Amino acid sequence: MWSEENAQKIRFEILSSLITKKENLSINDFGCGFGAFYDFLIEKNIIDDTTTYYGYDISYKILKDFKQRHENVTTILNNKVKTLCDYSFVSGTFNLKLDCYDEEWKDIIKDYIFNLYEHSKIGVGFNLLSSMSDKKQNGLFYADKSEIFDFCKKNFKSEIILIDNYCKNDFTIFMKK
Repeated sequence: MWSEENAQKIRFEILSSLITKKENLSINDFGCGFGAFYDFLIEKNIIDDTTTYYGYDISYKILKDFKQRHENVTTILNNKVKTLCDYSFVSGTFNLKLDCYDEEWKDIIKDYIFNLYEHSKIGVGFNLLSSMSDKKQNGLFYADKSEIFDFCKKNFKSEIILIDNYCKNDFTIFMKK
């Protein structure tokens, strides 16, 4: 559901800037879909053949396609991260609330952030659509960046970084352990 491919790549560049090590790297990609973030990391030489990559999604069909294209990744059909890795990333997954109410979806996202943090040794990176967006679509969640930032500051003993200068409609949060 990305509005344009270039915007997706910008988001991937922001997320991948959290990665500080290359060899023997391990990554959780929550909501990996068809593996676009993985493809980006390979294309940019950010990861290599020593990387252990776990792609999580709730769609068997999508995971099957990802696995067929990249046999070296581990795909996991689950709605929670279960592997301890160096980094955990979420790109776009938190934006699709479908028929949930905003407050309910916000609570669900917070639970996921706890789950990701618990399964990350170095850091967590995720992006969200901004509540300041000019155009809003039904079924998508738009978060108050200050509220999410404050939630992370309050609940996690990490360096919390908010990045919001790359796209007017969204923001990224890093939690560096």
